[in-house]
Amino acid sequence: MSRVDRNRKGFSRSEVASFTIANGADGSGVAAVDLGRGYNYLIVKCESCIRIQAATTLSALVGYDNADTLCALKMRDDPGLAWVSSALPTTGTLAFALLHAIGVQRIQFVLSQNASGGSVVFKVYGIGGGMDD
Repeated sequence: MSRVDRNRKGFSRSEVASFTIANGADGSGVAAVDLGRGYNYLIVKCESCIRIQAATTLSALVGYDNADTLCALKMRDDPGLAWVSSALPTTGTLAFALLHAIGVQRIQFVLSQNASGGSVVFKVYGIGGGMDD
């Protein structure tokens, strides 16, 4: 966590973590990426959506520390409803933010359809309040 400055107040950012879904897979068998500590804001980026099939959506499983059991990311206003994206693009790039009140340390992404023609890589940046010593 070299980007975390423990002597300043404000916001800190994690190192980038890559979550790679192999060709023919949906991500459910890939280990969650670990951001090193809980972050309230996650910036998620896919630099090439070409291997995402049409009408594919994305969901996520999250853990709150390095040993926590992963659970489905839920909607803030309806905790009985799991978060699922709208249809993802099949060309170009994709970037979006996920917000979590408590903070997420680990995240696993699952596509509704398998990657096709190669792997799909999601880069994740955690953004959260800075820590004081």
